[in-house]
Amino acid sequence: MNPIEKLQVIIKEMEGNKAKYVANPQKDFSRNRKVSFYDMMWFMLFIGANSMNEEIRRAFNDKAFSYISEVAISKSRSKIKASAFEQLLRKFNDTLENPKEYRGYRVLAVDGSDFSSLYNANSEYATISNQYGGANRMHVNFAYDLLNKNFLDCVIEAKNKADERKGAIKMLSSLAESEKILAIMDRGYDGLKVFEHCNRIENLSYLIRIRSGMTKEIKALPDKELDLDLKFEIREQSKRLTYKIKIQAWDMELPCCVSFRLVKVKLKDKWLVLATNLPRQEFSARTLKSLYEKRWKIELAFRDIKHAIGTLHFHSKKDLFNVQEFFAHLIRYNLTGRIICQIHLAKPKNLKYRYEVNFKNATQIIQDYCRHALDYEEILEQIIHYVHPLRANRLFQRNCRYIYPVGFNYRVA
Repeated sequence: MNPIEKLQVIIKEMEGNKAKYVANPQKDFSRNRKVSFYDMMWFMLFIGANSMNEEIRRAFNDKAFSYISEVAISKSRSKIKASAFEQLLRKFNDTLENPKEYRGYRVLAVDGSDFSSLYNANSEYATISNQYGGANRMHVNFAYDLLNKNFLDCVIEAKNKADERKGAIKMLSSLAESEKILAIMDRGYDGLKVFEHCNRIENLSYLIRIRSGMTKEIKALPDKELDLDLKFEIREQSKRLTYKIKIQAWDMELPCCVSFRLVKVKLKDKWLVLATNLPRQEFSARTLKSLYEKRWKIELAFRDIKHAIGTLHFHSKKDLFNVQEFFAHLIRYNLTGRIICQIHLAKPKNLKYRYEVNFKNATQIIQDYCRHALDYEEILEQIIHYVHPLRANRLFQRNCRYIYPVGFNYRVA
């Protein structure tokens, strides 16, 4: 059974038990209508960045339906809980057979990113209001499987109320219940509180880049390669807790002894400082450096989910609809990633670079397949034609800027 068929089976099972996933079990989707629960879920999974009317036309134009209006779709959407798509994400992730691992660990990157929609003063995520119209901003903390190209879990918060550290601990505590996890994080997650929480979670190992001046002891370390064990004692009057982790936020007993392994290695013209609880005998400093560099794949995943899948373009101002779309896009990303992992490209002879599948083209081909029921082997043949070279060690300056959402009247179509 291919990944698309697995996804279809899960949605059909949910339709058979739809009382758990609709707002009003006695009424919603109880009568035969043009758009069933299954049709609505399937439509949402492959919604693009065009206007809603154009998306409806593309999804239903080959059906034996008469005209379906945007209002009808909106009413159908309002009947489905946002948790239905969250459950669909988890159920689909559970169908992955023999996931790739590294030395027995499921390797995850934990990081956050912002997603914007048009301003709604009544929204839980209302953040910005200015002369340009403002925006709602969701800050989403992700757990991303680096080896299997899957988003495993996420925590959604309002941008101005987000707590990345707390969200990371929540996700990792849940994921580590069933398998061994190696979580890789950047400097937004450093801190003695995070280290101690991770130390106490069974089956969890971590690799976190920390600031060179996180504590005065770490700041005083010489600029040379180091691999040593550190131990800090936290007391009620301790000055080791920064303004971000005051005594009121410390949720463990006091006094508390926090220990971790610190590794300092050269990274081009900078020093990379890492905190971990991985054993020194199995993971050398050079291995840890190589592992941390793999974290960059989550940044590429953010690019793909925003620009290839279309998560920059929500189709509503309602929180319910936007959360539905967000989880639907995560499922579509995971589906695309799982199909791409089935395609193995050999390095062509007499060519300089190795090649990989172009994610954007792949997700568009899969969208066409799911809307028009193309043969699965046919989409694999189409996807393999769209590849691009992997050019290692290329450096570009990151131009981080805030992107305002595009108004409904200014979409592609």
